[in-house]
Amino acid sequence: MADADKVPDGADDAGTVPRHALTAQQVLKRVYGYDTFRPGQRQVIDSVLSGRDTMAIMPTGGGKSLCYQIPAAMFAGFFGNRPIGMTLVISPLISLMQDQVEALRSVGVPGAYLNSSLSPERSAAIMRAVRERRITILYCAPERLARREFRDLISSMPIALVAVDEAHCVSHWGHDFRPDYRQIRDFTDACAPHAVRLALTATATVRVRDDIISSLQLRRPAVFQTTFDRPNLWFGVRKLGNREKDQWILDYALAHSDESGIVYCARTKEVDELARMLASHGVSAAPYHAKLDADTRKATQSDFIHDRIRVIVATNAFGMGIDKPDVRYVVHHNLPGSIEAYYQEAGRAGRDGDPGRCMLLWNGSDVNLRSRFIDMPGDAPRGMDPEEADGVRRTKRAMLDFMVGYCGTTHCLRGMILRYFGEEGPESCHNCSNCDGRFEAVDVTDIARAISRCVHDMRQSTGRGTIANVLHGVTARGGAPTRGSARDHSALPTFGALKRQPIGLIRDVMTQMIADGYLAIHTSDAGYPLVVFGPRAAETADAGFAYSIKRDASSSMPRSGVSKPVSEAMEPSDQGLFEQLRELRKQIAREANVPPYVVFSDRTLRDMAQAKPATDEEFLAINGVGEKKLERYGGRFMDMIAAYGAEGKE
Repeated sequence: MADADKVPDGADDAGTVPRHALTAQQVLKRVYGYDTFRPGQRQVIDSVLSGRDTMAIMPTGGGKSLCYQIPAAMFAGFFGNRPIGMTLVISPLISLMQDQVEALRSVGVPGAYLNSSLSPERSAAIMRAVRERRITILYCAPERLARREFRDLISSMPIALVAVDEAHCVSHWGHDFRPDYRQIRDFTDACAPHAVRLALTATATVRVRDDIISSLQLRRPAVFQTTFDRPNLWFGVRKLGNREKDQWILDYALAHSDESGIVYCARTKEVDELARMLASHGVSAAPYHAKLDADTRKATQSDFIHDRIRVIVATNAFGMGIDKPDVRYVVHHNLPGSIEAYYQEAGRAGRDGDPGRCMLLWNGSDVNLRSRFIDMPGDAPRGMDPEEADGVRRTKRAMLDFMVGYCGTTHCLRGMILRYFGEEGPESCHNCSNCDGRFEAVDVTDIARAISRCVHDMRQSTGRGTIANVLHGVTARGGAPTRGSARDHSALPTFGALKRQPIGLIRDVMTQMIADGYLAIHTSDAGYPLVVFGPRAAETADAGFAYSIKRDASSSMPRSGVSKPVSEAMEPSDQGLFEQLRELRKQIAREANVPPYVVFSDRTLRDMAQAKPATDEEFLAINGVGEKKLERYGGRFMDMIAAYGAEGKE
């Protein structure tokens, strides 16, 4: 039986952790090996421990899992605290469940999961362990909530905490609505009415946040939102043709062959073709998408997590819940549909705090594809009436408009992301392709002024296509205007004002103006998107108004790609020891059948290589080393450190 499938034997797995009551701070240090909480973690944990319903909005990599893992252990009486009950974690992420359970067991906390990956026999064994109260944290998929035997089991148990991960999936105003999430509230009301409720998400606009609170029936919740800024991530955008995209990705992967990366594509065909191309040129790459059989997907995911392959080429079916902290780069081969989706996917880079690169490659075909996705008849969630479905489509179009604006802006990319999420973004972060100056700006001030005047002439009553055509001097059908016809706009002052400009450029500037707030989209009573003035519209009439967008060119970046991320500086001798410690970690991980990062992170190994601990106390002082890991691995790592030091003295 694989280690991940074993049923924990109970709280005795705590090993050397003392049985007297521990505080959250003590659990963090003695179990997980960290001295301080990440931003927001302590406040969320204190709120949950006080018995209050809570909502935590933290970016990917912000440490959401500890916000329920530490209270779960304390609620279970696992560290000598007064036992209250088990914690149930509802998540759509099968991969996260297995990773989290392995990580919990590595520090001595008994956890388990129930999902479709388990055989009926394994599921029965897990449910028996739950019934016998040998489980501290139980993960389950939302579709399991409808099963009678599961509802009966949870109803019979003392449940202290129900944590809903990826809580934005409950809202059809979000980017990843899942109908199964709508049954969570009824399940919790019926089966765990007295449990504290914790909603966690990596991305939520104000509208989505309010919908989460309502849909999950959070009772006077405390809401905590940490900054969405991830300073260790570099963001880049480049507009390239499809073949140029493939070449860029190949060059980058070959130049970073010792690093783990994810490449996202919009369609399965692109995934398969790009993965084959990379593999044919010697890149350790494999495809991942929903059309592959479950066994293939599981094997590919396992190979990636265990470093047997370096690059995953995937649709957005891959990634949510992949708790692999040492992904060094994420490349988008196509334009995502929203900033929320993009930031969540890009945020899978650098979760260990070391530098990560996030590159978005796009072109006009991507925008058309995303628009078609939105307008597909089956795109609206099940069970919605036509009016609600139209509302969702309008929301998605607005999200797409902002995403295109992100690609075209000449301002700081990080600042634009943060402002989208309601934060004050920097004018310059010095850590994105715009702040690096890796683009050529085109002055489009006159085009922007003409567009604004045309919107005025059209009385804010037409769509983007008509405005572009009027400015270019053609009708909507592309021919010369016919006097007196319904489509005759030739008498307007702005008709043909930009006839010497490419119509595609006019559209690009208009889209960018929408993203920057000079224009906005309003849906008419008939359901048509109309271009109207935005909150900054008056600025286009100011004498000092200036506006620019990126040049539509692919040659502004050399083929060699972006420079390699810079890790923390290490002495050559320390670097040699670090590499040996990584090999030892790989060996231990192979023996235990767990991912290498479950043993120790790269950052922890780097600290070991520099500090060279020789005693238990010194080893425990290393960030990321708790008492259980000292007991399991300390001797072997300290022996290697000592042997390395002895070799250096010879």
